[in-house]
Amino acid sequence: MIYLDHYPLAKVREFVTPDDPVVKELAEKLEYDPKSYYEYVKNIPYSVWCCTQETCLKEGWLKPRDLILRGSRANCICKSLLLCSLLRATGYDSWVVVCYLPKRRLLHAYVEAIIDNQLVKMETTDPDLEFGHFPDVELIDLIAFNESFVCRLT
Repeated sequence: MIYLDHYPLAKVREFVTPDDPVVKELAEKLEYDPKSYYEYVKNIPYSVWCCTQETCLKEGWLKPRDLILRGSRANCICKSLLLCSLLRATGYDSWVVVCYLPKRRLLHAYVEAIIDNQLVKMETTDPDLEFGHFPDVELIDLIAFNESFVCRLT
């Protein structure tokens, strides 16, 4: 079984929550705009731990509603889960992609979505990246475990 932080990757689906009223309220506040979602999530302070290390080990990832309500810092997976949830709450086809960063020797997550009939990759941990821009793909090795694992959430 493949793990990201302390959760099996299959659990990612349970943390994408577009129907949560807190997520829907934030989507409305941000005027149902994917660029506003991206800026909001990108500006959440990044941390390897999505809360305190002790809390993360006990609770695991933060669900999008908890990240919104707590206003805490977040890791790549928590930020990606929130962005994916916001996009899906507005009807955009989106998913979390898990990849491997060989130079850092760790797994990483980002979001892909279909916006205006185009595939848009969104990296939420770099505050300097603009919407629609993505880091050098040579730094990322996509994980290809088998045909059924693409981490595309449906």
